[in-house]
Amino acid sequence: MQYYYDLEINLLACLLLKPELMDKIRVEDKHFIKHQRLWKFMKAFYEKYKTFNTVLMHQVCKDKYQIMKYIEWLLDVPVMSFDFEKYQDELIRQYNQNKKDKWLIDKIYDLANNLYVGNISIEEFKNEVQKAEENAIIIFKEEE
Repeated sequence: MQYYYDLEINLLACLLLKPELMDKIRVEDKHFIKHQRLWKFMKAFYEKYKTFNTVLMHQVCKDKYQIMKYIEWLLDVPVMSFDFEKYQDELIRQYNQNKKDKWLIDKIYDLANNLYVGNISIEEFKNEVQKAEENAIIIFKEEE
């Protein structure tokens, strides 16, 4: 399994390698956590120019926010464009899993606080945690 941020990089590198893949993109801005500024630049650039010509990119951005440093770095990432769908699927899957995990942790934390101050018993805590897990499966299955 790849780390989330590596998936972001691999996906962006695939797009830079084969710009027409932008027409098959399923990920959204929310899926880019660490490299969102780079993603948004590439997305806007492609919308206007329908390519990723690095000379033109440099002229357009004038290296504002060091975008070209990241573009040049992406050019050195060893990816194969045929893995594009795999990177997309895994990025979306991990994003959804992280969102579900955070939601569940927040629910359990709230329940633990109620247990700690005596608002609920241990048995109620166990039951509520189980319900929260079941609800998380239902809630986040609907979002997929």
